[in-house]
Amino acid sequence: MTPAVSYVIPCGTWRHVAKVVDCLLAQDEADEIELVLAGPGQLADEIPQHVRERFAAVMVVPAQAEKMHDARAAGLLAATAPWVVIGETHCYPQPGWAQAMLAAFRADGWDAVGPRIENANPQTGMSWANLALDYGPFLNPRRGHAQALPGQNAALRTALLQPYRDDLGEHMRMPYVFFEKLRSRGARLFVEPAARSAHLNVTDPHGWVLERIDVGRLFAADRSAVWPWWRRVIYTLGSPAVPLLRGRRALRDLRDGGGPLRALPWLIAALVASGVGEAIGYALGHGRGNPRIFAVELDREAYAPR
Repeated sequence: MTPAVSYVIPCGTWRHVAKVVDCLLAQDEADEIELVLAGPGQLADEIPQHVRERFAAVMVVPAQAEKMHDARAAGLLAATAPWVVIGETHCYPQPGWAQAMLAAFRADGWDAVGPRIENANPQTGMSWANLALDYGPFLNPRRGHAQALPGQNAALRTALLQPYRDDLGEHMRMPYVFFEKLRSRGARLFVEPAARSAHLNVTDPHGWVLERIDVGRLFAADRSAVWPWWRRVIYTLGSPAVPLLRGRRALRDLRDGGGPLRALPWLIAALVASGVGEAIGYALGHGRGNPRIFAVELDREAYAPR
């Protein structure tokens, strides 16, 4: 069967994606999904036969998973379905996800579709704080036209990637900003709350610090990549205001998404760490080497002990 949607996941080993794949296999529409794994070539030998038989197609795209932005881009550009999901190793499609997403794809006019995000490890306040900051507007979203989509775990028309083939890797450092760029150029974004996906959040203190600072840095570096130097200086100096500017919205998102009061101290601390990261990003850009957060992204279960 010709796939209706490609699900792209950068990964290092089969262990990293097995849980997500099980969630996709549980969808009634699994035979309409193309699984695209971007990682080392030996992944092809680790894929169980029943996985290959159940999906419309399974593909391994050679990539260095630790360079996650480039691996994402390689997987997206190799996808053969008309729609493609920017997947993660630690976000698990829930029952009915595929049915809801495919129905949204087939409705006329939308160029990108995002799901509702749920908490896969809701036991700790740290987990809720991270989720509220990263996916707050999508914890309890309204169905319909949207101004933004979650960068990861949303889908877009594959054809929209073609103008960005040469530099898609740079855009995939922070896909959230990429969706903003698409919208600014006329793309129509849609949120479908019936498509639910559960996100596993960092609960290891050391990994949490790395994640919060690096997310802020990547966001600021991508956002300001084409700014003049003087504007970057203004935003660098203004970054201590980030907790105040983002705090009210984050608190609202946490409340509306059903987050507990015990998340508040972690949310405040996370806002401060994000402000530090944004200051670094505005002042210094991405920096050299791969962002440290990519290690946390690839093997999230190692950073989510609770």
